[in-house]
Amino acid sequence: MADKWSDPGTDDVRTRYIRLWIYWRPSGPSATGGFISHRVDCGIMAHPALTPALRETLALFDGHGEPRATSEVAEQLDLGRRSTYERLERLVDQGRLATKKVGANARVWWRPHTESSDDTPGPARAREELASLVEAVDEYALFTLDPEGYVRTWNPGAEEIKGYAEAEIVGEHFSTFYPAEAQEAGVPMRNLAAAARDGSIEEQGWRVRADGSRFWANVTITAIRDEDGALEGFAKVTRDMTDRRTRERELRRERDLVGRILNTVPVGVGVVSTDGELRRLNERATEILGRDGDDEATVDTPTLYDENGNPVPTAEQPAARAFETGDAVRDWRCQFDDPDGGRRWLSVNAAPLEDGDGAREQVVLTVEDITQQKEQALQIQRQRDDLESELAEIFERIDDGFFALDEDRRFVHLNDQAAERFGRPASDLVGEPIWNARDPNRTVAAAFESAIETEESVTVEEFDESLATWFETHVYPSETGLSVYFRDVTDRKQRQKRLQRYRNVVESINEGVYIVDADGHFTLVNEQYATMMGQSKAALEGAHVSTVIDDETTTATTVHERQVVDADVPTADHDVPVDLIVTPDRVVRSASSPKPAGIDWDAISADRLEEIPILGRLHT
Repeated sequence: MADKWSDPGTDDVRTRYIRLWIYWRPSGPSATGGFISHRVDCGIMAHPALTPALRETLALFDGHGEPRATSEVAEQLDLGRRSTYERLERLVDQGRLATKKVGANARVWWRPHTESSDDTPGPARAREELASLVEAVDEYALFTLDPEGYVRTWNPGAEEIKGYAEAEIVGEHFSTFYPAEAQEAGVPMRNLAAAARDGSIEEQGWRVRADGSRFWANVTITAIRDEDGALEGFAKVTRDMTDRRTRERELRRERDLVGRILNTVPVGVGVVSTDGELRRLNERATEILGRDGDDEATVDTPTLYDENGNPVPTAEQPAARAFETGDAVRDWRCQFDDPDGGRRWLSVNAAPLEDGDGAREQVVLTVEDITQQKEQALQIQRQRDDLESELAEIFERIDDGFFALDEDRRFVHLNDQAAERFGRPASDLVGEPIWNARDPNRTVAAAFESAIETEESVTVEEFDESLATWFETHVYPSETGLSVYFRDVTDRKQRQKRLQRYRNVVESINEGVYIVDADGHFTLVNEQYATMMGQSKAALEGAHVSTVIDDETTTATTVHERQVVDADVPTADHDVPVDLIVTPDRVVRSASSPKPAGIDWDAISADRLEEIPILGRLHT
């Protein structure tokens, strides 16, 4: 019987086919056949012109319908399987070749018989073609069994895969192909029973070759029945899947390894497909996004928000940008809705993956939860702002002037005292170089450079001629520039000047002179006194008076001095070896003692007394 139909081809070519259901009876007195479906080309309405490549391919096929496998044609053309397959498909579309799928993935091709002189009737010719197909397929074992499972027919593919010659195996039971444990478990007959019940079965498992070696097989067993439905036998197709199984196991091991590696990565990792679906998440990604742990599942991409809390359009997100530009996106920061409520912060990286032709097919995403970092940064910023505010208040309260300079010596901050010194508001000075606000000073400039180079503080004194003022300046280096403090030390400098004159006076006196502090330690002795005591100046200065004066004299002198100061009298008559006492506002001299030689009393009394700093007690 036959069904007729026509299929559209390329270039408006239409080819008419007939589907023949052929009752095929193999040779042998006891052999039975069965119905097999086969499509036969019945004519072509038109043929487009052949390209040189297609003409070369078609020339490999004769006009007698001998089928060829794809690998055979590819080898003869010295082409890859993909290119060969494309040529063959075009020839089929043009109606110049016919094709048939055999097994799970293989296909054979042949040139339909079109010569009008061939007297072979259609069904007979179809049987010949089908027999040729079976004989030509060497990638599959194609054979038939009787209802009890004994081998009836055997093709070259079966001999190639299983290692048995036709004469060796025909008549043998097909359980021979199963391992011993499968035979003991009754697997062969159970498979036949299932095929007889369900029409066909397909399974994968170990099979045994003639030499005893094992191979992993994909097996299809189909029941063959007559027109009345009686079981006449089985057709069996077996393909050696050992290499494929090995590759699949290797790929599975590699995938498992990659999965384990990804699950140890402390950041989330996922893959985005060309349609924008997020899939293949590692464990950390599911934790961050609050999704299920199925790494194969497609999950909804969460709504992302920018730093201001506004939703980011999908086209502006990292995955879409990586797809569009082909460039990686680094550290793109955003927010998303936490499943527990609130918002969390993410840092996202995206990199495109390309196929062998350079087309972008996926994007790999990494996501890191930076919520804690963001909160810490905000907290640090708040602390910094509070500190700056507090420092600003402190700077305003302190008496010292303060200003800060950046690396280019530009003002970044001034307190009121500093602004007053430079004679301009702080707001006008910020951002301006310091040497625009004041005349350059070598001493201060050198201090700036020294602090930067040594990374240590420097203290200098400078005289500001425009203000007629002495300043003590402290320069402190920092990572961003310099911090400078200064204070007015004019009064101190004047006191030091008067002190030096006083020292000069003391050194010029021909009598022995010494000064002691409140605790009785020498702070100054002149050469005359040191000579009188038989000591050096260095040995005496800093030593206690008891080193050279006995305790009785020291006590009497102290009492005398206290009486003089407490009585607030210019002179006193005490029998102690003291001729002159310097007090904060006057000179007190013992009345019983003559004025020491070498002192111009008129010059140092009254007005000059204010110029003499009080360091202790002056004795002559």
